[in-house]
Amino acid sequence: MSLRRVLSAAILCATLAPVVGLVAGDGGYQGSHFKRAVFIVSDLDRSLALWRDVLQFDVNPVNDLTGSDSYVFELMNVPTSSVVRTVSFNAGDAQIRTMLLLEVPDIGPLPDDEVHRSTVVINANGRFAEIAASVEALGLEMKSANRFVTPEGDAGIEQGFVDWDGNLVLIYELGD
Repeated sequence: MSLRRVLSAAILCATLAPVVGLVAGDGGYQGSHFKRAVFIVSDLDRSLALWRDVLQFDVNPVNDLTGSDSYVFELMNVPTSSVVRTVSFNAGDAQIRTMLLLEVPDIGPLPDDEVHRSTVVINANGRFAEIAASVEALGLEMKSANRFVTPEGDAGIEQGFVDWDGNLVLIYELGD
């Protein structure tokens, strides 16, 4: 099994953590709580241009895990000799450390014929056209746009792109 597939499976497991007593509305929700999505990237500085500058997430300090005893090495099957850095992003005050990039410089993208196993979905928040143009300005290809209607009857537009490391990002916006 490829390192990329092991990492994708580990990401899914790592992001679902049981939380007891978390209240969602009046129901006293007792299920799992989604904490964050993780993308593996080969160049953290290049990826920051997308996540910080284009998508405008708030950036937390970069952490250098090189030479540490971080669980990430075992969990993600990353050689302990690897240079590894992470950075997490906030989406305002209510979504703290919701997205994390894990830099593993020696990993390459998935082959083009692979099924994308992980995706993040991002509400463009009124900036759909601006984000799409900025993504293309970085040299990334936007997939064709799709118009949709939510189960609640709201119309919207969605469009995806694949980053330099094979991670799929879908932006969407409701309304016309």
